Amino acid sequence: MKRVNPRPLAILDFDGVIRDSRRASHAAAKAALKAAGLKTVFSADEYWRMRGYAEFNNRFKALGAIYSVAVSGKRLRNLLRTAPESILALEKKHPAPEALLGEMREVNKKVSAMEILRSPFGENARRGLEKLGKAAVVAVVSDSGRRGVMKWVRAKKLTRFFKIILCREDVPEMKPSPKGILAVLGKMRARPGENVFYAGDAQCDILAARAAGVKAVGLACGMASEKMLWKAGADSVFSDLLGFADWLGNGSGKKRGGRGG
Repeated sequence: MKRVNPRPLAILDFDGVIRDSRRASHAAAKAALKAAGLKTVFSADEYWRMRGYAEFNNRFKALGAIYSVAVSGKRLRNLLRTAPESILALEKKHPAPEALLGEMREVNKKVSAMEILRSPFGENARRGLEKLGKAAVVAVVSDSGRRGVMKWVRAKKLTRFFKIILCREDVPEMKPSPKGILAVLGKMRARPGENVFYAGDAQCDILAARAAGVKAVGLACGMASEKMLWKAGADSVFSDLLGFADWLGNGSGKKRGGRGG
């Protein structure tokens, strides 16, 4: 089956790569904890890093984890040194009651919807999109809701950069499932291969890319550290979207080592 466009296909994660939503995520988690009668025991950067692990990337799974951390009285900063095992152990010891967790989720959703639109661009994201658009066909697969994603994209005047944007309403399973990536390939009449890349900032992005059979590109500008991205199986890691775009466009981007081309 012939591809619609012979250029490289670059499929991107959204939050952490294009939109820096760490402060919105932190505010929503803080509000959820407050509703549960608990105090905040973590910074925005610490909570964002925790969500870089595949086990806690989903925002509702992250709520259950941060509840357990808060109940334990331990500092997330210290737990991250031995994550994810240290946090998973606390979840077993201090599980969130299902009814309370449901209430926390509702608060989280409301606050997130208000805060997310104030989120700025990710590191070098605008310049990265400008350059990437000249080198490749660009698509997005996001676990975030379509309404919030599209409202932010339109506000930032980014619509022209993307051939396809798939959000959680469009995909039956969220990452690390590869179904979102495979759905883009189907719509583009493309096949997994050397010329197809999925770039993201969390471990679940790397796992999804590998499961889909495309090049797994880690971007160390968001949730996961460079070490975490390599551990998840990244083929290559760049500092941010601009670094990846430079490399894909003309080979000048600085790649942080790697197993793949």
